[in-house]
Amino acid sequence: MKSKGSAQVVEMSFVLPIAMVIVLALVYLAFAMFFYGHAHNLARISINELCKNVGSDGLYWQLLGDYIEDESLKRISGNLVTSLENCSVLPGLKFESSCTVTGKLHQPIANVYIEASYFGKHIFTVSLSKVAYKPHEFACVVDFGHTIEKDFEKLKGIYDAFF
Repeated sequence: MKSKGSAQVVEMSFVLPIAMVIVLALVYLAFAMFFYGHAHNLARISINELCKNVGSDGLYWQLLGDYIEDESLKRISGNLVTSLENCSVLPGLKFESSCTVTGKLHQPIANVYIEASYFGKHIFTVSLSKVAYKPHEFACVVDFGHTIEKDFEKLKGIYDAFF
């Protein structure tokens, strides 16, 4: 009877620490998944704010490359950094983020990049990009296209009359 009890104690001395390590690993994995979801949500909110602040009242900002004002970019980037610092509840958890608006073929593209590390080791990266456009400018371009089409029909009638 004594040998059976001592065997259970020895077995538990091996199994219990392994079970505790597995449970703690699952808890940390749950934290990592929560932080990934939260960082993705913050990146989505920031990218929508960037898209709202892209452009100006005139129609030539795309040609000049003035995609976003510096104050708006600093404000949105600061809000993202503050939100990430507030969710950093684990010791050793660090977030690095950046918000940019670049242009490709005179079309503004909003970019948000978030990288998380835990005691210097990379955990995950969230990188979102979205093409920004102004609906009223799109409507102006469509109206301009309709105007050109009507003028082209008049020119086509003149061309057909002469030739």
